[in-house]
Amino acid sequence: MFQHQICVGFNPARVVVGSQEENPLEGLATVLLALQSMDLEQAKQDHAIEQAQKELLEFAEPLCKTVKETGLPPLLAINHTIPLIDPKLRYPWWPSKWLDAM
Repeated sequence: MFQHQICVGFNPARVVVGSQEENPLEGLATVLLALQSMDLEQAKQDHAIEQAQKELLEFAEPLCKTVKETGLPPLLAINHTIPLIDPKLRYPWWPSKWLDAM
C-alpha cells in the first residue's frame, strides 16, 4: 500500500491508487521478506516434502508429551454434580398490571 500510495476509504467505500510506479521501501522499521517456494513435482521427486515433515516432527517433539511427563496433576474422574436449578423451589411473583392512572 505504501509503494503505490493506496488510500482505502470506508464511508463512502473507495480505493484510490496514487501511483502506478512502485516507490522504494525505506525507513528504520522496514523489513524485506523473502519468498521461498518450491515446485511440487520436483519436490516429490527429491523427497523434499518428506524431509520437511521429518524436520517439523523433530522440532515439535518436545511439545508432544504424555501427562506423566508434564508434571501436571493426574486427570481425575468427575463423579459429582452441581445442581444449578432446584425444581422444587418456587419463586414468589405477581402478574404485571397497567396502572389505572395511565
